[in-house]
Amino acid sequence: MKKSLSLISIILLCTSALFAQESITPEGSNTFQSSNGTVRNAYDYLLDPAYVDMMEGETLFFALDNSGDQFGTDYFNGFRAGWAVDENLGFIINYRTDSYMIDKNLGDGTDSTENITYDYTGYDQATGQYTTITETVNDELEDNNIEHSLFFHTIYNLGDGMGIAVQTLADVDFYNYKNLAYTDTYSNTASPTDATLTTRGDQTETIDSLLDNDRNIIALDVEFGMDSDDFLTRVVLGLEANNIRFSSSAHTVTVTDFNDGAGVDNTIRDDETITSYTGQYYTTDGTSANASFGMNSSTPLYLSTIGAGIGSDTEIPMDGFTLVIPGDIGFDFPMGKLQTVASTTTVTYDDADADNIETSRSVDTDTTTLDMGLDMYARTGAGIKKIFTPAENVIVTAIPGLYASVDVYNDTRTRTTTALTQVDGDGDGAYTTVSSDTDTEYTQSGYEYKTSRLTTNISFQLPVGLEWKANELMSFRAGYDMSLTVSMVGLSTLQTGNSAYTYEQYTDNLDSANSYDLRRIDGSNDDSIATTTFTTDFGFSATGMFGASLDISENFTVDLMATGSTVEIDAFTVMGIMKY
Repeated sequence: MKKSLSLISIILLCTSALFAQESITPEGSNTFQSSNGTVRNAYDYLLDPAYVDMMEGETLFFALDNSGDQFGTDYFNGFRAGWAVDENLGFIINYRTDSYMIDKNLGDGTDSTENITYDYTGYDQATGQYTTITETVNDELEDNNIEHSLFFHTIYNLGDGMGIAVQTLADVDFYNYKNLAYTDTYSNTASPTDATLTTRGDQTETIDSLLDNDRNIIALDVEFGMDSDDFLTRVVLGLEANNIRFSSSAHTVTVTDFNDGAGVDNTIRDDETITSYTGQYYTTDGTSANASFGMNSSTPLYLSTIGAGIGSDTEIPMDGFTLVIPGDIGFDFPMGKLQTVASTTTVTYDDADADNIETSRSVDTDTTTLDMGLDMYARTGAGIKKIFTPAENVIVTAIPGLYASVDVYNDTRTRTTTALTQVDGDGDGAYTTVSSDTDTEYTQSGYEYKTSRLTTNISFQLPVGLEWKANELMSFRAGYDMSLTVSMVGLSTLQTGNSAYTYEQYTDNLDSANSYDLRRIDGSNDDSIATTTFTTDFGFSATGMFGASLDISENFTVDLMATGSTVEIDAFTVMGIMKY
């Protein structure tokens, strides 16, 4: 460690008291992970600017990376590469993908974008025709899962034990799907033709463009590190854009009915029902759309937000042990209007009309808006790092610590519902005739739900790492992490309107005399007293890991890690070190 404490080092140490929240947390080497962060190798020095003086220059790193399944899948998942140009400059790049744009199984045991089956009944030997031919179509027009992760990191040695690092991450996961399904019936024909079509079955078209249930983020971190005789610290400034929806998230299902009981021609459209979700929606299984929030106190999921944080991890050498002080503070802010819009549109048509004109339309729309007040997270605490040598070439590191975190969150959610009703009474294809047509809009509002939550966690953590250097070539590592947490949650909720909506407005676009402006719904009332609850919960968790490394030569190292019964070939399973 350096023997001088400069003005810059004092500023860094004071800044560390603000704590930190980094937007990007890259995985360390298998050595680092399997030892619970107590043992580092050359790759870890390239990641952390606090260890910039330990960088090994003129070194190249490369590894395939498939998150533990490198030899268990039939496609290449990603890679990692690092380059320590010299003792002052280094780079890391990591790319992963789990995307597919392939045909999916459509239910008949085949992989095809278009699945068509025919059922033939009532064959007439004399005419060569069938009484009925039923055609079932399941046409998968698009099925794309777009998942990419690109991480880039660069580090530079500023001298005097100080380093700076800049890292960026683009991590996206979207799901796009389009499918058309229907069953048609043909009569008295040898093969299906337009002329022998007697009944069109309901056509169901599904279109999805949704955020998938993964981490979607574009982030930038700037890190400062310093190593001196008095302390070792890493200060992080982070900025991130979470759950970016590059296009409007949408789930749309359109059902077209050609065989309505009131219809005349079973091959011409009778009615159409469109169910649509847009805004803050996501999918967890690729088949359903979930709203990120509702009219309740549940924690919102996958909101589009901007996050910012600042802080550090600091180690201060003491007499016989090292004091470890981590911490972070971060804020989330909404990225534009946070809104979900759910609508159902039903349109009827005249199948006896040559132009198949529209005869009625109804649209029911629920719009839910979330106004985020405060979303803040802060954590601090202290741990004691103690190193033991119970046997020759065996090093055990324990870091027992007590930590506390506070999460403050509040928001206000509002919902309005609108019902549009249009009827073409005179059959002219428009909703404009006062005496026979209908064109109205009814809106209800005033439904509001306020949530305020304070979560406090106090945890005792005991990470332990062990390293045994069996010989000059072989090293073994093991780690164990135990945590005991007490969680206390204070929750306050207030619903305005004891029966949801409290205001109404009616607009008659054909006869204004029937309209009325916004007014109180008869019989509605407000509740001004919030409901407050306090809960306490206890949690225990424990994880174990094991690793080994073999230095085959100065330029070649095999680094392994196992978690439970799964051997994870990751990070630097095979690490090449080339001096030049």
